[in-house]
Amino acid sequence: MKAMKVLHLILKHRWFDMIASGERPEEYRDKTPYYDVHFFSNGQPRHYDAVCLHRGYTNTTITREYHAPRVGYGRPEWGAPDREVYILDVSKEVRP
Repeated sequence: MKAMKVLHLILKHRWFDMIASGERPEEYRDKTPYYDVHFFSNGQPRHYDAVCLHRGYTNTTITREYHAPRVGYGRPEWGAPDREVYILDVSKEVRP
């Protein structure tokens, strides 16, 4: 059996709790060279099977389906800055 390729992201407790409750269906990451490399390779989206969201630096995690991020403006009440960011859809849980 092939191991899943998983992207791990650390979130502040507030944002993690909102995603876990279903209130916040997206996660935001700055458009920086650091995330360019994590999300893209030679201009093509990288393949991940899932995204594992960590509640800070604890062992509390949730795993969601991974979809290549889109670029846009997020919702400020969900923690998005007032600039273009990568937006990840984290609304769907991974089913075993």
